[in-house]
Amino acid sequence: MARPVGILVRSDPYRQRAGRERLDLAMIAAALDLPVRVFFVGDGLLHLAANQSPAALPAAPYTRGWLALLELGSAVSLFAQQSGMQNLQSEEFPVTVLDEDRLAASIQECRMVLHV
Repeated sequence: MARPVGILVRSDPYRQRAGRERLDLAMIAAALDLPVRVFFVGDGLLHLAANQSPAALPAAPYTRGWLALLELGSAVSLFAQQSGMQNLQSEEFPVTVLDEDRLAASIQECRMVLHV
């Protein structure tokens, strides 16, 4: 199997349109049947928070789109930084939680990493 494309999501989900653009990039890669690894770190973990209410903000409700990404191909994997996940109640997202060392090793296995 080809080495995956990594997408490193580090910013919160509702910062202008940038959050939606992160999802679009991952969707394009998955639609092209590229193996994709999405890594949620730092403020990017907020994409995985349960019970989000974007209607209370001037934002589009797109964060559930990360789940749709998994339906595009079997070569899509979601990873989360362990140190921030204890503050989230995110049973609906099938993410693999990794400590910092294992997360770094998984990122290094990627052909390229896009920081979004």
